Amino acid sequence: MLGAAVDEFEVSSSMELEREVLVLCRDRWQVLGEIMDAELSLAAILRKDRVAREKAALELEERRRLARARIEGARQGAAEAARVAEERRLRVEAALQAPEAPVKPKEETPAAADPAPAVAVVEEPEPKPHERFTWFTIIGAAGSLRAGVTDGEARWMVREGDRLPGGVRVTAISARPPRVRVAGGPARGLPYRGSR
Repeated sequence: MLGAAVDEFEVSSSMELEREVLVLCRDRWQVLGEIMDAELSLAAILRKDRVAREKAALELEERRRLARARIEGARQGAAEAARVAEERRLRVEAALQAPEAPVKPKEETPAAADPAPAVAVVEEPEPKPHERFTWFTIIGAAGSLRAGVTDGEARWMVREGDRLPGGVRVTAISARPPRVRVAGGPARGLPYRGSR
């Protein structure tokens, strides 16, 4: 256009057109710069987001590992407690059975002279099982009460229907008034540990 320009008006129009082209180029580079900045910012955000996700995943895995370790520890603790309780139960049963063997021969020897002890031995086992037990605690809520029962040597946490050594069955546990009843026992229930 400049080459073909003849008068001043055509020259100024050509210069104006050149200026507009330069302005458009400048604006285009500004837009491209903004687009590049936006892309770089987005990439940085995505990188940070990925790092945050990886960190959260590591924290979650650590919590899962700790939870599994606690569950395994609790399981082993429960198994150990059950084993100890079973050993105590076996010791108590052995202790209960051990005195009966020597008592019978001693009472059978004087039986010919005095039959009264033999009768006492036959009647003793009924009151004996529940009389040696006392209770020391009651825990839980109504409908799900548990009582701590002891014979002075071992302790048991029992519910209604559970059996104690010697075949004594727990028939009722109440919190108000606090009472633990057993089959064949007195209506007022077992004595409290401190009442003996």
